[in-house]
Amino acid sequence: MVAEVRARYPEVSPKRQAHEVQRRLITSSIEDVISASSANIAAAGIQTVEDVRQAGATLVNFSAGLATQVQGLKQFLFEQVYRHPSVMAPVRQSQDVVGALFDHYLATRDLPGRWGALAAAARTEPELARVTADFIAGMTDPYALDEYARLFDARPDFR
Repeated sequence: MVAEVRARYPEVSPKRQAHEVQRRLITSSIEDVISASSANIAAAGIQTVEDVRQAGATLVNFSAGLATQVQGLKQFLFEQVYRHPSVMAPVRQSQDVVGALFDHYLATRDLPGRWGALAAAARTEPELARVTADFIAGMTDPYALDEYARLFDARPDFR
């Protein structure tokens, strides 16, 4: 498909060619799921909504061939993009920031405002951990980094 787009639109910038390839991939995926699903519905003899409920199988899906290709794409993206070391380094650094904030708040109960009152009222460590986790979960990224800088006199560089 890439070669076809390049051959048909050689004067178009590579970025626009990439968009055209993406458009074609999406279109062919939609056409495939419609075709495969229509065949599944016909083969199952679906006539009513209740037939769908009672079908006992997935009716809307990709064809077997495209499903295999989609699975391969997902595996590639997971390994080469989502879990690539350049992506995972800042993720791990972020986890360290959150972990340090959690440990600090858990040890000191030094949370601001109503969160401090909830932390002070916590009678068990699991209750305190829940309050602390809920407080951190509500932080924006900039606020978490500001708190980290205030508490630990350091600011991570995520580049």
